[in-house]
Amino acid sequence: MCPQGTALEPLRRMATPPERDIPVQTRSLTREPDPIGPSDDVPRVRRLASVIRRGAVMGDTMFLNNIIDSVADPILVKDADLRFLLVNQALCEFAGIPRERFIGMTDADLFPADQARTFNEMDRRVLNTGRPNINEEDLLHADGSTRTIRTTKTMFVDDDGGKVLVGIFTDLTALRATQRELEAANKRLSELAHRDSLTGLPNRMAFEDALTTTTHGAQRHGEVFSVLFMDLNGFKQINDTYGHGVGDELIRATATRLAGVGRENDFVARLGGDEFVVIARTGGNVDARHLAERIATVIAEPFRLSKAEVCISISIGVANFPRDGIDGPELIRHADAAMYRAKRVTGHAFEFYDASQSLLAKRQFLLEHQLRRDVAAGQIDIHLQPIVQLDDGRVLGFEALARWCHPDLGTIAPVEFIALAEQSRIIDRLGEVVLRRACEFIAQQGKAGQYVSVNVSSRQLEEEGFVAQVLRVLAETGASPCQLALELTESALGTPAAAAMLQRLRDTGIVLFIDDFGVGYSNLMRLQSLPFDVIKIDRGFVNALEDDGAGVAMIRAMVVLASELGLGVIAEGIEHERQARMLRDLGVSRGQGYFYGRPAPVPHCHERLPRAAEIERPEQPAA
Repeated sequence: MCPQGTALEPLRRMATPPERDIPVQTRSLTREPDPIGPSDDVPRVRRLASVIRRGAVMGDTMFLNNIIDSVADPILVKDADLRFLLVNQALCEFAGIPRERFIGMTDADLFPADQARTFNEMDRRVLNTGRPNINEEDLLHADGSTRTIRTTKTMFVDDDGGKVLVGIFTDLTALRATQRELEAANKRLSELAHRDSLTGLPNRMAFEDALTTTTHGAQRHGEVFSVLFMDLNGFKQINDTYGHGVGDELIRATATRLAGVGRENDFVARLGGDEFVVIARTGGNVDARHLAERIATVIAEPFRLSKAEVCISISIGVANFPRDGIDGPELIRHADAAMYRAKRVTGHAFEFYDASQSLLAKRQFLLEHQLRRDVAAGQIDIHLQPIVQLDDGRVLGFEALARWCHPDLGTIAPVEFIALAEQSRIIDRLGEVVLRRACEFIAQQGKAGQYVSVNVSSRQLEEEGFVAQVLRVLAETGASPCQLALELTESALGTPAAAAMLQRLRDTGIVLFIDDFGVGYSNLMRLQSLPFDVIKIDRGFVNALEDDGAGVAMIRAMVVLASELGLGVIAEGIEHERQARMLRDLGVSRGQGYFYGRPAPVPHCHERLPRAAEIERPEQPAA
């Protein structure tokens, strides 16, 4: 593990949840013990029983009452006949029954028949089996309110062989209410993450999920479907002429028309900008052609907007499953290539994918060939984007971002070559090159420097040697693991093996970030079980801060969720001071974005490094 005083120590200290008794398992009336909390009640009951036995030997009832009255949680003690021997004041207040009425009575003497029968069956099972019982149930308080209570009941045998049952009750009402609120906020985040805020259509993430599901279903049932990739023609000119407000109005109107053209089982989504897609359950080329023709006709009709009447056209590329591709990424690529051909080459409203004429296919072949060579030669660079303290702009660390300059085509966009690396199965080697560059930068700084975070693909976690690779690079470069962070999306942890792999890395001192938080399938139950330290709020939520109150509410919910789970928070995509100020007010202390600095080559980043004496040191724990 890392010593005190490393650059990541403030994040790790922030990410360590306080010691507390808070179960977060799914509630049920009869269940196994919660992994956090309920199991702690059993030793508490054992200690209590030991005190009770000592008091019983002394024959001092007042002593026993004083002892159990000092405990805030309701407590009861019953004999082998399930008659009350002892109760504390907390139980008397909860039930609204004085102590003298409890002693010597059974549940049947004090409670309604159905409730008494339930208590008796539970208690008898504990006495017969000797095994503790932990149960969560709704009980009526004396004040008339219903409380969610966790009961822990344990059987003990005294020196004479007599059985004694000890029960302790913990009120979880407030905790469960908070948990339900967080789960509702989490559900809302998930809905927002899959919906385009401008048009209300499903967004890119929702489309990719739907395409994966459709592909798997078609493979199982031998079905055919089409992907239509669409792009508006002349949209930039309309934006430049009439302004972005009119442009947004046109996008919304286009979305409405597309949704109206699509059939009931078609899936219409907006990818971003002026790009739309349709998953059409067609019978092949004829059906896809008819749908493309209807779309082109509908879009060609004039749009009567608030400030102008405009006419546009649309370019459509069609790829059919399984002829043009057998998985989602391949179908998207080929539909996009067909759309490009319609827009730039033929000028037709739509084109079907034709591999023999695909410029994209040729480009990707050349790119993949050169990328393999450059990755093998280690000719991949990194740019570093600063991660700062929002209240004063102090640089705390950097995110390492891969950059590739093709010898003939120049700089290739990361979104293109990283996707290509994943598709061609060279992402593992590319990831190692980026990791090595980042670790070399860490080693140059020395142990007084800042941390660097590196993105990890889900495909890298599929490799059994990933942990060994990371540890080897750290050893060969001399970088401290305490100055390295790994960024992953939740979807990268699809298997227990992947989570176990990350836990091994975390145990060495490496910090783990959840990247793009809020756009995946964030789940309270799942998050609390994963070995993460920090969440990074996706830039989409930061951009929505000023749109309406929903953006503020979403980020506030994320901060609360992170706090409950003991995670640190970093906001991505901060582009101006107002966003930074709003984030600070919402409790976000760290962030990154163009407002603080664009990704820059490593030599430029050395200029932003503070002197060692200026680097924040965590407070040393008291001796």
